Amino acid sequence: MVQRVSTILISDLTDQECTNGGETIEFTYRGVNYSIDLTSKEAKKFDDVMFPYTDSARRLGKRRGSRRSTSESAVDAKAVRRWAQANDIEVPARGRIPNAVIDQFRAGGN
Repeated sequence: MVQRVSTILISDLTDQECTNGGETIEFTYRGVNYSIDLTSKEAKKFDDVMFPYTDSARRLGKRRGSRRSTSESAVDAKAVRRWAQANDIEVPARGRIPNAVIDQFRAGGN
């Protein structure tokens, strides 16, 4: 028996099915984290509205996993460090693990 599971993204603004991709946008405003599902067209409008503000703002750094789903955003730091060391990839023994190392870890099927 074959089973196929589909996830359908529905716009939080219009309840419209996101047939041409769509995306989930995560952002923080006044200390509160938000996540919104938008059609591609709505996401473009969001980006256009936000551009003057983000273009003028001080960048605090890219959040790890900002465009990743919740299940993908968290990694086991110990597992990443063990994998990196086993693959001769330089990684700090403590503190933040560089995104490039995490991306390699995931690309390796982990």
